[in-house]
Amino acid sequence: MFRTLIVQILMIFVLLVGCEQGHPEKLLIRTWEASGFIPSHEMARLSKDPLPDGASMEMTYAGIQTYHLGNKYDGEATITLRMRNDDQEIALRFHMKDAGTWKLHGDTLVETSEDSVVTPLDDRTKTLISNMPELKASFTPVKGESTSSIIKHMSASTVELELQNPKGLNITLQKI
Repeated sequence: MFRTLIVQILMIFVLLVGCEQGHPEKLLIRTWEASGFIPSHEMARLSKDPLPDGASMEMTYAGIQTYHLGNKYDGEATITLRMRNDDQEIALRFHMKDAGTWKLHGDTLVETSEDSVVTPLDDRTKTLISNMPELKASFTPVKGESTSSIIKHMSASTVELELQNPKGLNITLQKI
């Protein structure tokens, strides 16, 4: 009797995991810890203007992302942009909240922002933003703006995404 119960539980588990793996949408629906990094060579490639000699930039992204039933999402993250010039470093820190809709098209995740706020997190960043509003605009998604990511890997515990525009940002989602 005990052996039969164990076999039945194992069969139910295999069926549930098999069904879940057949539906990527079901794997995505949950809250994830999100992290990403753009190294200096990718930031240089993405920059509209060439960086001066001896200068470099890199960006880190860390936060929480939730995909809900009904194809809604919301999340928040801290974005840190580190700029180096020779032996000096300046770190700009932002808090971003975003909400909108999501849809899977094969291995492509499309997110459309409906409500987004970017807030500088320290005095240095606030001062820079007040002197360079175009910088804040580059961090603020516009209502109705969509981003696409290729799903490089998806399991019940991890999703690896590659942002398509601009290319270079890889985001890892870890099950919480």
